[in-house]
Amino acid sequence: MSDSPKPNGETGTNAGADKRLRPDIVLTRADKNPLVVKSQVMPAAGTFGYGDAYKGLIDVSNLAAIVTAPVSLEPRAPASGTRVIPLDGGLLMHTGLPNPGLSQVIKQHSSMWSLLPVPVILHLIGTKTDHVRRSMAQLEGVDSIAAVELGLEDEIQWRDAERLIKTAVDHYEQPVLVRIPLQDTFDIAEEIGRASCRERV
Repeated sequence: MSDSPKPNGETGTNAGADKRLRPDIVLTRADKNPLVVKSQVMPAAGTFGYGDAYKGLIDVSNLAAIVTAPVSLEPRAPASGTRVIPLDGGLLMHTGLPNPGLSQVIKQHSSMWSLLPVPVILHLIGTKTDHVRRSMAQLEGVDSIAAVELGLEDEIQWRDAERLIKTAVDHYEQPVLVRIPLQDTFDIAEEIGRASCRERV
């Protein structure tokens, strides 16, 4: 008798076997609290809200991880004025990245994060070194968060980016990923890499 079909297109016992056979993918340094995932598909920050936006609709166990909606140390209100501009190819949206602040996000969602079948990466809005340092202090010890993704401003200069990244790494034991803005991506990444290499010598 063949296995009954599943909603995601996999069949019974084969679905579980396929997941177990997936090779581990190490996204960060293997020698210090590595972030290990089992899929090459990871949604961008906020696609799944804080982790349960599509509960019951999408099997998140097929993803590498959940990256939360952007979170700031202090609460942020929605953007004022025009937030949506229609374009020929779609639309341009500016939300202002509203959120209730880091402490409230942890309080409201940490229990749910611990029940998810994949790692949770918290997307932290990185604008000030002091805010990054204080945020990392709050996140230290929150076991339901596997890593932090530091989101940098679009117009950031590489020296400011380097300073924010160093602050995050120095004050957090878990892995830190960085979302580099699309503008000047290669230049910023190259300069940060060079600075990091000089620091280790």
